[in-house]
Amino acid sequence: MARFGLLVLANGVWNGNAVLEDQDFMKNMISPSQNLNQSYGYLWWLNGQASFMLPGLQVQFPGKWAPEAPDDMVCGLGKNGQYLCVVPSMNLVLVRMGENPDQSLVPFAYLNDIWKELNKIIP
Repeated sequence: MARFGLLVLANGVWNGNAVLEDQDFMKNMISPSQNLNQSYGYLWWLNGQASFMLPGLQVQFPGKWAPEAPDDMVCGLGKNGQYLCVVPSMNLVLVRMGENPDQSLVPFAYLNDIWKELNKIIP
């Protein structure tokens, strides 16, 4: 999963070879894909948007969904707290595998808690 994150971080290039050649798709993948939820691209959650909707709720919340995380963070969020986050401004890929931390379908709050701790040690 981390290698896929590195591929996204490198805009689809691996060892100098363009694996994902369609740069328009790469750009669109990590941009809002529809008006209903501005914080959602093509299967990627986008952190720096003005509002977001959580899975299973038809309510828009103001602000970014992970306020402790960088605005340019994009994440693939899986069931039970499986995360693949890419932060271009930090040249960072964050992966979390493991047990469900809080019994929600997609534990958004837990990822924000991870960033609260990371912000204490990452300048």
